[in-house]
Amino acid sequence: NRDHSITFWNQVAAEYKTNPAVMFDLANEPRIACHGCANTGESYAADSNKIWTLYRDGGTYTYGPNEVQTWDGKDLRNGATFQIAGTQELTNAIRSTGSKNVILIPGLGWANSLDHWSQFKPNDPENQIGAIIHTYTNSGANVNNLGNLDGQLNAGGVPGNFPLFVGEFGENMCSGTGTGFHERTISWADSHGYSYAAWGWDQGEGCNGPSLVSNNDTGATFANGAVVKSAYQARQGL
Repeated sequence: NRDHSITFWNQVAAEYKTNPAVMFDLANEPRIACHGCANTGESYAADSNKIWTLYRDGGTYTYGPNEVQTWDGKDLRNGATFQIAGTQELTNAIRSTGSKNVILIPGLGWANSLDHWSQFKPNDPENQIGAIIHTYTNSGANVNNLGNLDGQLNAGGVPGNFPLFVGEFGENMCSGTGTGFHERTISWADSHGYSYAAWGWDQGEGCNGPSLVSNNDTGATFANGAVVKSAYQARQGL
């Protein structure tokens, strides 16, 4: 939202510009439906010019009838119009403060689609940007189909050219056993030199969340949390 996000990032960047350990993730799980495109629905690959250009450059956007998020009860979006602040505007707002912090640019499609990422990335005078992806068992690109996952990252020009941060990954673990999704994601990321953070290190959503922790006070983990904790400890030599 152009009314607020430019000011937000200007303020946040000014606050943290002296701390190079802080990275900025521009938007959590952005999605843009391509109204009027040749392909119906949300084809982020085939209808790249319209939606990826809007994502980068900003502009006017109107919610369609299929974008009502029933899970959060907000049923007033249909037909609502607002101004999108593109990733270029947000990058400019951050750099205008003198901040040199790394800026992470998520893919579209709930941060899962990066197939046109490098083509439509914002210009950064500091050359301090990276890509971020979220991947779950119900995501279009995940380790259960490595050909598709690696293929779309390659199509997006990310590997070997830009850092990639797996900002979220996970699967529901109420069965207590899981399918090995966490292990495979970690192994895949390690083999490519990608950094990662699983969702989420609290008990808030429970095993259906998928939360990693079963008790905030004790730090007790679900099975998936134990997998992630072990991986982090191994990286730290613990």
